[in-house]
Amino acid sequence: RDSDGYALQVINGGALNGRYPLQFNSAAPPYLALDGSGGVWIVEWLQSLLDDSITAAVAHLDPLESKIELPLEFWIENAPPQNVYAVAADADGRLALVTAAGVLIYDEAGVPFSGIEMSSGARAAAFTPNALFTLASEGDRLTAYDPLGVPRRNGAPHLIMDYPVVGRLDERAEQQAWTFSGTTGDLLQIVAVDQARTFPTMLGLDMALRLFAPDGSEIAYNDDHLALDLYGIYDAQIRDLIAPQTGMYRVVVERVQGAGTYTLAISAARDLALDTVTRVEGRIQDAIPFAVWHFDGRAGDVFTFTMLALSGDLDPALELIAPDGTTLVYNDDALNGDLDTDAQIFAFTLPADGLYTLEASRFSGAGRYELIAVRVN
Repeated sequence: RDSDGYALQVINGGALNGRYPLQFNSAAPPYLALDGSGGVWIVEWLQSLLDDSITAAVAHLDPLESKIELPLEFWIENAPPQNVYAVAADADGRLALVTAAGVLIYDEAGVPFSGIEMSSGARAAAFTPNALFTLASEGDRLTAYDPLGVPRRNGAPHLIMDYPVVGRLDERAEQQAWTFSGTTGDLLQIVAVDQARTFPTMLGLDMALRLFAPDGSEIAYNDDHLALDLYGIYDAQIRDLIAPQTGMYRVVVERVQGAGTYTLAISAARDLALDTVTRVEGRIQDAIPFAVWHFDGRAGDVFTFTMLALSGDLDPALELIAPDGTTLVYNDDALNGDLDTDAQIFAFTLPADGLYTLEASRFSGAGRYELIAVRVN
């Protein structure tokens, strides 16, 4: 703010570098938001000289266009600044206003098309390519929705890959159904765990999983998954399932016995594009106990793979699986003492051409990790 009112100053913004005077009388401080394409959105406030009503003016700076002033995109009425706490924007032109009642979402033409009601209101929001996150005014509760504002947690019907959701089963609700979009050939992992479990044999909620393909046929079922990647003996997992069709799948979580709250997550294998040094990050948690990474290898290639714990109490583990499905090497604690409990597969020579699998998992705990692949030869 200066003697002439408010201005926008862009620094280290490439083609957007410069000073842009704001166009309206700024009845309240303006808001800024960055979208996923590097564009800048600004919301100004114009007070009418006739009836003192205040209207929001939304402008946008496109990083691919040279502008000397802020181009106006649209107006928003009935959103007084005292009720707006923050704004967020995405690369598709959607704008979210964080208000005392929740979050209002507008399309690129300024037309409201969705809203998220929150009893205590919201105080922050942020878009990612796959989700819209909101932060409640009370309790610091973070909730994920899809970019259109459809709820993704606490009973919402549609799943986002790698985003756990929460449901509850008891005598009044014997099952809950969820959906997700799958593509032919996806390697899927679906896990449901008792959120209240404190030790492996504790019976709080015993649940089962059923998976239905887009054509309605049941293609997988699991009640008690007893492998070591899940801690509770009553938890359920559908593991290493190859999606047979492209379309909308349905996951049903069923109560077998007991009652309680569960966490459900779905994940798919991801490609690992190897270079001289390749770094990726992920998160291990109860409902996502491991991550599957695929890479193309050639006979004679030599790699060192390291999995470093970045947060929580995660004790990492790594498994390298050959194209024919056999385990080549497994490591929990690296031989390199400097790595402590981190995992490492050191200077391993690939025996054949083909698609290899690197499974990042845990010996115990949960938390964020970094996976590092170094080409030795």
